Amino acid sequence: MTNFDLEKREILPQEGCVNCGQSFNGFFCPKCGQRSLEGRFTIKESAGWIFDKIFNLERGMFFTIKELFINPRETIDNYLKRATVRYMHPFRFVFLLSTVSALVTILSGAFESAAMMQGLEGYVEGFNRHDAMNAESVASIEKGLVVMESIKKYLAFIMLANIPVNALASYLVYYKRRYNYTEHLILNCYVYGFSLVVGLPLFLIVLFEGGGMIYSGVNTLIILIAYAYIFSKFFKENIIKSFLKIIAQFILVMIIMIFLVITGLFIYGLFKAKLG
Repeated sequence: MTNFDLEKREILPQEGCVNCGQSFNGFFCPKCGQRSLEGRFTIKESAGWIFDKIFNLERGMFFTIKELFINPRETIDNYLKRATVRYMHPFRFVFLLSTVSALVTILSGAFESAAMMQGLEGYVEGFNRHDAMNAESVASIEKGLVVMESIKKYLAFIMLANIPVNALASYLVYYKRRYNYTEHLILNCYVYGFSLVVGLPLFLIVLFEGGGMIYSGVNTLIILIAYAYIFSKFFKENIIKSFLKIIAQFILVMIIMIFLVITGLFIYGLFKAKLG
């Protein structure tokens, strides 16, 4: 083992761990886990370390994606049995892919091409040209545009916020399978991340006229198919049956989300009335 003396600019024998002083046993300290590092830090080494930490190439993100394509049941089942070293952590997996997907959505113009955004912008432009709407209507539309900009800003986190609700819905739909909520949360993290990977090439659609609206519909279908594919493999059932259950799951998600929004508005109204 060797070390580097920065003052003398020379390589010296490394007698023990620089953190705790324990003698090395191979390439790692048996006491604190510090790796034996030789020489000075370099740009190449640092860049490789950063890339590896982000993408975890050694049986990390790309390995996990490949395994979800080839054998989703074995991949998720192995992780639930705590064989976690081979695969990327589900929360890290979905967080990274949600961030990438959100960036691509915004940079490709898919977000601005959405039907809702086009409609809001059209109304505002119509008012500016013809004064066809009253001030109250315009204020409402402009408020909607502000909301859309906020959604755009926090798109990745909004995408992630759906996962706990999806996990609750799949837990209720597949209640008889005896998987607990946390296991459904892990399952939905992997499936949602997988669906984002499958849907990434679809962003090319927005390059064509009217592509934004087409993309919205096709992307929804791809997500449903991706969910049905992995759920059918994981729960060992017919893919058509899984597809119907996924539709039921997504309807249940909408009901839960509406309930949460109404409850939140009700609590906000009580709180506001109490303060007022």
